Amino acid sequence: MNKVEAYKSSDGRLFETEFSCQEHEISLVWISRISGFQSSEFNPYNNDARSKGMATKIIVAWEMYKEQVAL
Repeated sequence: MNKVEAYKSSDGRLFETEFSCQEHEISLVWISRISGFQSSEFNPYNNDARSKGMATKIIVAWEMYKEQVAL
């Protein structure tokens, strides 16, 4: 038997790394706003389902970066 360390998000999910857990937490906060943007006229790629997943990851990463750098 091995002891393991995990990080638990506010919605109860477990993550192996602190970074993954933080990424998930930020996505929980921003998901509705990101979804609104993706279906809006401001999104130049709103017809491409593949770009929606990538855009979500980029926006979440940007928000994580802003928190770490404290602009």
